[in-house]
Amino acid sequence: DGATQPGGGRAMMRARRKSDARGLEECEATVEADAKIEVSLKDCSAQRVNKESFNPVEPGGDYVIDLGDPYWRQVALDMLKLEFSGNGKIERNTVLLDRKFYKLKKIDRSNFDEDILPETGDLSFRFDSLRKPPSSQAKMEDQMHARILALMEVKGSDDGVDLLEVVITGGSIIGIDQATALLTKVKDSERKVRIAHLTFHHLVPQDSAPKILALLSEGEMKMLQKLLGSLSVEFTPNNPTGTHKLNLGVAEERSIGNNLRSWRCAEGTIQEVADKLVAQMLGGRRDFIEKVWRNCTLNGGAWPYRNHVQFPAVGELCFDYTKLSRPQDENREVESISDTRWGFFIEEIEGWEGEEIVKAFRALSNDQVFLCRHVRVVLSRVKPSQVALRVEVCVTAFSRTLDFYGFYGYRGLWQVHLTLRERAMLRVRLGRSNMFSVIMAVDYYELDLADKEQRWIMQQIVRMAVKEPGVNCVNETINGLDASVPNGWSSDVPTKGEFTCFYCREQSTVTAFIAQAKEAHPGSIPDDMEWLVKTEWTDAAKCTRIKNKMQEKFATPEVGFTEMDKDGGGTIDRKELAMGLFQMGIWLHPTELKTLFEHVDADEGGSVDLGEFQDFWAKY
Repeated sequence: DGATQPGGGRAMMRARRKSDARGLEECEATVEADAKIEVSLKDCSAQRVNKESFNPVEPGGDYVIDLGDPYWRQVALDMLKLEFSGNGKIERNTVLLDRKFYKLKKIDRSNFDEDILPETGDLSFRFDSLRKPPSSQAKMEDQMHARILALMEVKGSDDGVDLLEVVITGGSIIGIDQATALLTKVKDSERKVRIAHLTFHHLVPQDSAPKILALLSEGEMKMLQKLLGSLSVEFTPNNPTGTHKLNLGVAEERSIGNNLRSWRCAEGTIQEVADKLVAQMLGGRRDFIEKVWRNCTLNGGAWPYRNHVQFPAVGELCFDYTKLSRPQDENREVESISDTRWGFFIEEIEGWEGEEIVKAFRALSNDQVFLCRHVRVVLSRVKPSQVALRVEVCVTAFSRTLDFYGFYGYRGLWQVHLTLRERAMLRVRLGRSNMFSVIMAVDYYELDLADKEQRWIMQQIVRMAVKEPGVNCVNETINGLDASVPNGWSSDVPTKGEFTCFYCREQSTVTAFIAQAKEAHPGSIPDDMEWLVKTEWTDAAKCTRIKNKMQEKFATPEVGFTEMDKDGGGTIDRKELAMGLFQMGIWLHPTELKTLFEHVDADEGGSVDLGEFQDFWAKY
């Protein structure tokens, strides 16, 4: 266990180098002049890494580099160049030379081709991989492509395909035009499938894979699908939002993971810009929330996303990925799916089961953009009992819907068309922070301030209330008691406690936010969006929430009323109502109970009969 001692890990590596002549079982290494440790590699899970196995596609990690070794010296220089290009970052506070802090220079245009490293010594540092998706200009050089094409013309030779494999494995990408030229050049099915297999996850544009498949015969397609696996074939690069379960020991699935990591770096930039804009607009400090790479586990254990950590060689990686960019961020003139194409889709799925519908909707989302009305149609085709599939519809649509602001707020799709249970599941998948929008903040909130993400939302609410005119937070409670937001919360929100409120806005504020949304993302506001202004809507909203709570426990008003009418007298008073709901597992705040009885006791007679209860149920 030398790695736990000062310099122990480094000593293990040095001892490992010397172990070739002595065998792998036992060896010794000196850490300092007066300290000796014994290092055993027996039953050790560490693997020998050959020079040739260094992967520039996965450069993140903690490094100890022997600057006297020409190969690793070049690796260190390449990392400095990656940093210069914006695809990586050396954490300067981790840089040591022979275990002493060292001020490592950065490469710039003036010294790009120079060797700025010390001549000798062990250089250690942490490297954050910030590799972003490649642009179309980053594809394979024409000279290399021509060389591969020429080799492929040699009949019976695999040299061309072998060279392509070396280039792709080294981190290069290939344009769809280049891949098409290679595939049309080769007539042998086996080599053709091998080319398609090598290029499938390394194309620009990244959504070009269907064009590769179109160049293959039915038999070749089956061969490719067997090599890639169903996960690769069904993967939607234009819509990666969803749950991903990857076997890191399978090259094709590992490639998907690496692509998602590069997209995470790009999405991280979008998140930083958005957070800065909100901070400038509202002021105050914000906690950092990981919005893209969520709920990540490795072999069932928590494995949070970190830029400097490579994927392990093997293991099952499972996580939820949320794409933050919207269709308008990539093309401001983007249009939603045509009525004709949508009609074909609806006709195609007629009579299908829920799972088939959701799978087809996912495939369609890779090359089409929707409107909220399309999402509502798909939800209506999935049975209410198929809760997980209904949530999957919303996950699929999240980053591929043009009028996406129709999802948010109290009158948004999530609130109106999903049950409490479905919304709770969706919050786990997408994250509470991604289901919150400053522009569409008019809503009801129940927040546990001990949860970092819910506390982040509370930080937004407090600062909005300070900045915006009029009455904003209505019916506030703190830890179940009626209370107003303390003034001190505008500086910093506490890390424990439960808070509830309705958030309201004046018409002038709503109008300003609508204009801001349309400017930033044209077409992002649904034409039929219902806007709630001032505070009048909160009374009816409270009744709707109460009904939703009851609906989770009983499906019809008749069932609920019978359960509460213990004596069978045909009426229930306020006490019977409160006790009956409580016994069914429905807890209402005293103000909610008061609101319920006021609205359900239509004739103000002091008791409620079945007819009045049915009327309340129908109205809300």
